[in-house]
Amino acid sequence: MMTRSTAAFTLLLAFAIGCREGTVPDGPFIESEIVPAADVVAQLDTARTFEYLFSSVEPESLLVALWRADLPISRAWLPLDDRCLSPLGPHFTAELLQADPRMIEHDFLKGTGRLACATSLKQFTISD
Repeated sequence: MMTRSTAAFTLLLAFAIGCREGTVPDGPFIESEIVPAADVVAQLDTARTFEYLFSSVEPESLLVALWRADLPISRAWLPLDDRCLSPLGPHFTAELLQADPRMIEHDFLKGTGRLACATSLKQFTISD
Protein backbone atom coordinates (compact mmCIF):
# COMPACT_ATOMS: atom_id res chain seq x y z
CA MET A 1 0.00 0.00 0.00
CA MET A 2 1.33 3.45 -0.96
CA THR A 3 1.33 6.18 1.67
CA ARG A 4 0.38 9.78 0.87
CA SER A 5 3.96 10.97 1.11
CA THR A 6 5.16 8.18 -1.20
CA ALA A 7 2.41 8.99 -3.69
CA ALA A 8 3.25 12.70 -3.57
CA PHE A 9 6.95 11.96 -4.06
CA THR A 10 6.18 9.68 -7.02
CA LEU A 11 4.02 12.34 -8.65
CA LEU A 12 6.69 15.00 -8.08
CA LEU A 13 9.38 12.73 -9.53
CA ALA A 14 7.26 12.00 -12.62
CA PHE A 15 6.68 15.72 -13.13
CA ALA A 16 10.40 16.48 -12.79
CA ILE A 17 11.34 13.76 -15.28
CA GLY A 18 8.71 15.03 -17.72
CA CYS A 19 10.12 18.55 -17.48
CA ARG A 20 13.63 17.34 -18.22
CA GLU A 21 12.52 15.49 -21.34
CA GLY A 22 12.20 18.66 -23.40
CA THR A 23 8.81 20.08 -22.65
CA VAL A 24 8.74 23.46 -24.32
CA PRO A 25 7.02 26.40 -22.61
CA ASP A 26 4.21 27.98 -24.60
CA GLY A 27 5.73 31.41 -24.97
CA PRO A 28 8.80 33.48 -25.76
CA PHE A 29 12.02 33.73 -23.80
CA ILE A 30 12.02 37.02 -21.85
CA GLU A 31 15.20 38.54 -20.44
CA SER A 32 15.35 41.60 -18.22
CA GLU A 33 18.02 43.98 -17.01
CA ILE A 34 18.19 47.35 -15.26
CA VAL A 35 19.22 50.21 -17.58
CA PRO A 36 19.53 54.01 -17.22
CA ALA A 37 16.40 55.76 -18.48
CA ALA A 38 18.44 58.48 -20.19
CA ASP A 39 20.03 55.90 -22.52
CA VAL A 40 16.62 54.57 -23.57
CA VAL A 41 14.96 57.97 -24.03
CA ALA A 42 17.84 59.18 -26.24
CA GLN A 43 17.34 56.35 -28.76
CA LEU A 44 13.56 55.85 -28.51
CA ASP A 45 11.55 55.69 -31.74
CA THR A 46 8.30 57.35 -30.69
CA ALA A 47 6.52 56.23 -33.88
CA ARG A 48 6.71 52.61 -32.64
CA THR A 49 6.31 53.22 -28.90
CA PHE A 50 3.14 52.51 -26.93
CA GLU A 51 2.30 52.99 -23.25
CA TYR A 52 0.03 50.71 -21.24
CA LEU A 53 -3.12 52.42 -19.98
CA PHE A 54 -2.88 51.01 -16.46
CA SER A 55 -0.24 51.80 -13.86
CA SER A 56 -0.17 48.29 -12.41
CA VAL A 57 1.11 45.48 -14.60
CA GLU A 58 2.74 42.05 -14.56
CA PRO A 59 5.25 42.67 -17.40
CA GLU A 60 6.06 39.07 -18.33
CA SER A 61 2.38 38.07 -18.57
CA LEU A 62 1.56 41.09 -20.69
CA LEU A 63 4.52 40.48 -23.00
CA VAL A 64 3.46 36.84 -23.50
CA ALA A 65 -0.09 38.00 -24.35
CA LEU A 66 1.28 40.47 -26.92
CA TRP A 67 3.59 37.80 -28.36
CA ARG A 68 0.65 35.39 -28.70
CA ALA A 69 -1.30 38.15 -30.49
CA ASP A 70 1.58 38.25 -33.02
CA LEU A 71 2.64 41.79 -32.08
CA PRO A 72 6.39 42.10 -32.75
CA ILE A 73 7.83 43.69 -29.59
CA SER A 74 11.45 44.76 -29.91
CA ARG A 75 11.78 45.71 -26.22
CA ALA A 76 9.74 47.01 -23.30
CA TRP A 77 10.36 48.94 -20.07
CA LEU A 78 8.99 49.21 -16.57
CA PRO A 79 10.04 52.46 -14.81
CA LEU A 80 11.50 51.83 -11.36
CA ASP A 81 10.97 55.36 -10.04
CA ASP A 82 9.10 58.60 -10.87
CA ARG A 83 10.99 61.92 -10.75
CA CYS A 84 8.02 63.85 -12.19
CA LEU A 85 5.83 62.91 -9.22
CA SER A 86 2.84 62.66 -11.54
CA PRO A 87 -0.31 61.28 -9.89
CA LEU A 88 -0.59 58.87 -12.82
CA GLY A 89 3.05 57.88 -12.58
CA PRO A 90 5.13 56.39 -15.37
CA HIS A 91 3.65 53.46 -17.25
CA PHE A 92 4.86 50.19 -18.73
CA THR A 93 6.00 50.97 -22.27
CA ALA A 94 6.68 48.77 -25.29
CA GLU A 95 8.45 49.44 -28.56
CA LEU A 96 7.40 47.44 -31.60
CA LEU A 97 9.57 46.42 -34.52
CA GLN A 98 7.04 48.32 -36.64
CA ALA A 99 4.01 50.42 -35.72
CA ASP A 100 0.83 48.36 -35.36
CA PRO A 101 -2.59 49.85 -34.55
CA ARG A 102 -3.67 46.56 -32.93
CA MET A 103 -1.84 47.66 -29.77
CA ILE A 104 -4.96 49.68 -28.91
CA GLU A 105 -6.89 46.40 -28.62
CA HIS A 106 -4.52 45.44 -25.78
CA ASP A 107 -5.01 48.63 -23.71
CA PHE A 108 -2.03 50.54 -25.13
CA LEU A 109 -1.92 54.06 -26.55
CA LYS A 110 0.80 55.69 -28.59
CA GLY A 111 3.25 57.35 -26.20
CA THR A 112 6.43 56.96 -24.21
CA GLY A 113 4.83 56.24 -20.84
CA ARG A 114 6.74 59.13 -19.32
CA LEU A 115 9.97 57.13 -19.42
CA ALA A 116 11.88 60.41 -19.06
CA CYS A 117 10.44 60.71 -15.54
CA ALA A 118 12.48 57.72 -14.39
CA THR A 119 16.16 57.41 -13.59
CA SER A 120 16.26 53.65 -14.15
CA LEU A 121 14.15 51.15 -16.03
CA LYS A 122 13.71 47.42 -16.04
CA GLN A 123 14.18 46.62 -19.72
CA PHE A 124 12.67 43.48 -21.23
CA THR A 125 13.81 41.81 -24.46
CA ILE A 126 11.87 39.01 -26.08
CA SER A 127 13.02 36.14 -28.28
CA ASP A 128 11.35 32.94 -29.50
